[in-house]
Amino acid sequence: MTGAKNNQLLSLENLMNSAVRFVINDVDLRGTKRNAVLAPNLFDDIYDYTLPSDCKAIIDVIPQVEREETTEWDLMSEEEFDRKKTRLDNLLSITDDELVRRLRISRRVDDKATVLGQMESLNGDGDTWVGFASTGDTNSQSVTDSDVKKDGDNYIKGNAAIRFGDNGDTTATQVGLENAGITAVDLSEYLAGGSVFVRGRLTTGDTDILSLTVRLGSDSSNYYQVSDSTTNEDLAFQTGWNLVRLDMSGKTTVGSPADTAIDYVAAYWTKSVNTHLTDTDFAFDHIQISKGVIHSLLYYSRFAWQTTSTAAYKENSTAATDTLSLLNDEVELVITKAWELASIELKNYKDIREARIMYKDLRGAYIINHPSEAKILLQFPYELGTVVGSRDFRSTSDSSDT
Repeated sequence: MTGAKNNQLLSLENLMNSAVRFVINDVDLRGTKRNAVLAPNLFDDIYDYTLPSDCKAIIDVIPQVEREETTEWDLMSEEEFDRKKTRLDNLLSITDDELVRRLRISRRVDDKATVLGQMESLNGDGDTWVGFASTGDTNSQSVTDSDVKKDGDNYIKGNAAIRFGDNGDTTATQVGLENAGITAVDLSEYLAGGSVFVRGRLTTGDTDILSLTVRLGSDSSNYYQVSDSTTNEDLAFQTGWNLVRLDMSGKTTVGSPADTAIDYVAAYWTKSVNTHLTDTDFAFDHIQISKGVIHSLLYYSRFAWQTTSTAAYKENSTAATDTLSLLNDEVELVITKAWELASIELKNYKDIREARIMYKDLRGAYIINHPSEAKILLQFPYELGTVVGSRDFRSTSDSSDT
């Protein structure tokens, strides 16, 4: 580890980490392929999903059963995906907004879903939407019923949402809506593996907004309750609209709700006491419960190191006992790149040239023998052909169209 001028490497660990990061960025290594269950399940009309934090590139989205021949995925930019998501199937996109990565998917699946509240008007879902008041807690209601209004300007689905404001009660910690007389629905098949989706709007999203809770039951004394403190994409709540998923697998039961005749719905934010007292732009839109279809995400990971004790993957080695989980020919790529980086640091110019030539040869042979399976970003700025219906496939023009 001594250079031509008798200088030494500053850190072997940093050198090896740099070499690993360089090779992983340069080549899609089969030793870094991972298969993770998609979170959540794949749903119709739900486009945002959690992207594993170590994902470098997507290879495939795989259904657990009944793989169809037509499931060939197209990876698109965020802008193009947003334009085409309601019309075309089998679209993927990775977003990088404010250094937060999300996976977006558009695909029609055989998804069972029941709408609990369209929230197009105050009394359009069976009974009237009013300010939420928790049974037995006189300080819970922080919404005055007269402030509950239809919002036809800022909504997500349909043509309106239901908006409300905080009434300024300094002791209240819950702010939301309830409807004690929706059209009764049977939720029996959703209780084990279903998920409730709520579109919730915040005047200001910050750490004082603690969670979103939904109650589904026979009345305000007999219900199932589910809560979550993050969005569907596992992100913090933000100002404006948030899509929140609440999984029924984590439900608690109060009283004895009638599974086959659920006609009570409540949705509310829990906040820190004496906060958000002047917020007037809370809203909910389109509450539904769905089952979804189980899929797996196959991808290339950025993490090649593993801890010896727990076998957990990580991006950089931080201990001498960490192991490099790559195949032999991939390890040779890393060692050769480490030789080049060490030679640069030690000013061994002859070794720099030799290491670069060797790495180039090894890289070329590897890519030929193991070509990348990663999805390539496609761009179709113009569509030729005819799109029929709301979600049809691309069509091809024949000679008579020219």
